[in-house]
Amino acid sequence: MSGEYPANAEYRFFAISHIGRSHAKTKKVCQDNSGAAQSSDRKMKFIAVSDGHGGNNYFRSHEGSRFAVEAAQACMEEFYARVTPEMLEQMESPSQQSVYFGDMAKTLVSKWYDRVQKDLEGFPFSEKELSPLSEHSAQQYHAGERAERAYGATLVAAVVTPKYWFAIQLGDGSCAAVFEDGTVEFPIGDDPFVQREGTVTSSLCDREAHLRFRHYFSQNGRFPVGLFVATDGVENCFPLSTMKTWLEKIYRSITQVFLESDFNAAKADLLDYMKRELSKSGDDISIAGMVNVHGKLDSLPESSPQPPAEPEASKLEEKSPPPLEDSVSEEQDEEQDK
Repeated sequence: MSGEYPANAEYRFFAISHIGRSHAKTKKVCQDNSGAAQSSDRKMKFIAVSDGHGGNNYFRSHEGSRFAVEAAQACMEEFYARVTPEMLEQMESPSQQSVYFGDMAKTLVSKWYDRVQKDLEGFPFSEKELSPLSEHSAQQYHAGERAERAYGATLVAAVVTPKYWFAIQLGDGSCAAVFEDGTVEFPIGDDPFVQREGTVTSSLCDREAHLRFRHYFSQNGRFPVGLFVATDGVENCFPLSTMKTWLEKIYRSITQVFLESDFNAAKADLLDYMKRELSKSGDDISIAGMVNVHGKLDSLPESSPQPPAEPEASKLEEKSPPPLEDSVSEEQDEEQDK
């Protein structure tokens, strides 16, 4: 079943990245990158976040995350430009969806590698970059073996058009869709290649990385009023046992604030909240989102479980839960690097 979003729908978008406390303490650059854009006809909206792995062996991952967002945007624009009614009809079939999104993943990874190669040609690895590495790793990089590892990064991206919306993901992070009835869904499942409690994540620098992408696609006429993608620095703020509940409340709250406030003021409020509260994980944090500013958000039914109310504070704080206490040691902070 296909359908279009309401004629008065207007999705506005934003992308915010903020350096984590662990990287600020060690004077490292932010490893995250984020982006938001629209097509030339203003009908396709795009958001993306990427988390560079950090750590000595991934010493250019801040560039790798930038390349990931750029490659994703180029790939989504190309996909949007070539979609036809026949393609959309074919994509009613999950197997055919897998074919199209498999091709998209291959193209995206190729575009990322092209950017990595161009950067290496213009800026070969320096002794300063290689000196912190083990002798074995330094020798590998000197020999040009798996040089793309230095740029390793994850990716979460999403697109909304009048006829369909979708999201793709490689590695950790989250994608959340907030609907007018107040429900929050996480349309992309967990990474089957990753142990959730470990520090390993799928990456653009993996061999056959295109096979590790997951996706969600919808053209059933049910569009989110708010759609968000975030790096794992956000979810790492909360205990695993209650993480989903808190994330649901946060994304619902962000949507409500953007619907009720001036858009730029809402962005400033979100950045302030990220700096003061979400940064307590120690990791870099990025959130990109789009909100249908002419939409609405109903209260959840009484039967729906909700976290306990928090004391009143700023517009966002009064709607969102506090993250974990700021008790992460420097040693623990450093372990946040992939």
